[in-house]
Amino acid sequence: MLCVLLAVDFFADRALQRDYQRTGFEQLQTITRIAQADPPQFSSLPPEKPEEISSLQSWVARIAASGARVTVVTADGLVLADSQADPHTMENHASRPEIIQAMAQGSGRSIRHSATINRDLLYYAARQNSSRGKVYVLRLALPVETVGQILWPFRLDLWWLPL
Repeated sequence: MLCVLLAVDFFADRALQRDYQRTGFEQLQTITRIAQADPPQFSSLPPEKPEEISSLQSWVARIAASGARVTVVTADGLVLADSQADPHTMENHASRPEIIQAMAQGSGRSIRHSATINRDLLYYAARQNSSRGKVYVLRLALPVETVGQILWPFRLDLWWLPL
């Protein structure tokens, strides 16, 4: 009985983790498509006009209302806007795996720790072209819930039921 319970626990953990990640990335892709339908307009990257900077910040805030963290990054990694941190204090993002993949393939994803907000996140990034043809990346992120937190009620039932 113990072997069966351990096997069920192990496979449930793996299955729920995969399902959670798949669902998270699908949610981020959907939010990205909605954001891409109404992109910000700027005459230069990074935006220099105060009204363009304000417009970018408002656009990021609208997208962030979805619950996702939103970051806008230039092709060379300069952070233009972020919904949870001051972009002026953030390091260059050119080496982030999801940014590299988005620049090369149009979109990218990764699961990793954010040093800026000290949390594990699911990241989805999509390459964009501004109205002037300049390339930038829209990156969205959702926190990774630990599978242990999700599975805890299930595990309690599983392990206490035989007793």
